[in-house]
Amino acid sequence: MEEVKSCYDKLKEGGTVDMELQETFWSKSYGTLTDKFGILWQLSYEGK
Repeated sequence: MEEVKSCYDKLKEGGTVDMELQETFWSKSYGTLTDKFGILWQLSYEGK
């Protein structure tokens, strides 16, 4: 979970957050953002 949060925080620098990391019914942590280069990212953590 910490690795996902760290990657998310680095990618959002200079970018646009579409959905903050949060728990959803399909994932322990899920978020989307567009980085400073215009690339859309979806990060998800399933847990164990």
